[in-house]
Amino acid sequence: MARYPGLPMLWLALGSSVALLAAALAYQHAGVRRDAARCPAPGRMLRVGGIGVHLRDLGPPAPAVPAASLGAETSTPAVVFLSGIATSSLNWSALQRDVAARTRAIAYDRPGLGWSDLGPRGLTAADHARHLHDVLQAGGIRPPVVLVAHSFGAFIAVLLAHSHPAEVAGAVLVDPITWQEWAEPGPEQRYTLRGGALVSRAGAVLAALGVVRFSVTRFRGGAEGVGRAVLGSFGSRAAAAVSRVMGEVGKMPPDTWDAIQAHWSRPRSFIAMARHFAGLPASGREVRDALGERGGPFTFPLVVLCAATATDRQREWLGDLAAISTRGRVEVVPGAGHWIHLDRPEVVRNAVFEVLESATPLDVAAARP
Repeated sequence: MARYPGLPMLWLALGSSVALLAAALAYQHAGVRRDAARCPAPGRMLRVGGIGVHLRDLGPPAPAVPAASLGAETSTPAVVFLSGIATSSLNWSALQRDVAARTRAIAYDRPGLGWSDLGPRGLTAADHARHLHDVLQAGGIRPPVVLVAHSFGAFIAVLLAHSHPAEVAGAVLVDPITWQEWAEPGPEQRYTLRGGALVSRAGAVLAALGVVRFSVTRFRGGAEGVGRAVLGSFGSRAAAAVSRVMGEVGKMPPDTWDAIQAHWSRPRSFIAMARHFAGLPASGREVRDALGERGGPFTFPLVVLCAATATDRQREWLGDLAAISTRGRVEVVPGAGHWIHLDRPEVVRNAVFEVLESATPLDVAAARP
């Protein structure tokens, strides 16, 4: 032993590391069990394509209203909310409740997000559109529906409308991303994709080890230094991006915070986010190609809400997006950033009600099977 004086210290360090790892894994495992008991899924769990999918269904179907000019009856279509690239159904909690006072309001979690199971690798917006169509069928949601989509969710909404035009009665796109920006990513977009992938991969490892859970718990308890120190290890830009997201979460109803913390304290959410980023360019090309294939524009009412912070080029692209419908329009929302539904929820709510009124009864009756 005298020939290797550092060996005892090496074994001590190794033993300490193993003990620390075991403690971290035990802490994470106990936290996951607590989360399951404290934050059960608020909606129904469906089995769709071999994946467990969470769907929250609020408000009964609206009663039929007469449509004398059609010689038939029709009803107000259900509203289906589609979240952004790494957000769950909780992102729509307040608006979903508001809309449910008027008609059936549906929010769901894409694979790996919220309470839904992690799906296969390589999913693109077209895959998500097909999956959403199956989810609505499995959930007994009768078409046509009004789609309300934020950011990346707009890709899914457009592709669903492209493949099933008779099943969409209208749409509200909330500061949507556009294919022009993501189909062929430039340097800025590639930097964002690389950063998103890095944060996602590191986040998955740190979540598995309980570091994310510990940091967020300390942050919510007032010890912000721990959380900021962890964020800082990813670089200033990543730290700023995550801090902005945490700021947006603070605008959501307090009764959602525990569930949001639970979701982002596990690896699954980070893995799902990484897969969304990886498939973003292909998703943009799918939207570009689908819109190029159409022989003519859509005819359902379409409102595209644009953040006040959008650049002139982005506003131009959103104008092109609104033009995919003969009844499309763009509205720039003062005082709102990318998360318009959190900054100015009343604007989104009014747009949804506008589309519902425009789509009833003519569009709905014409699209009923």
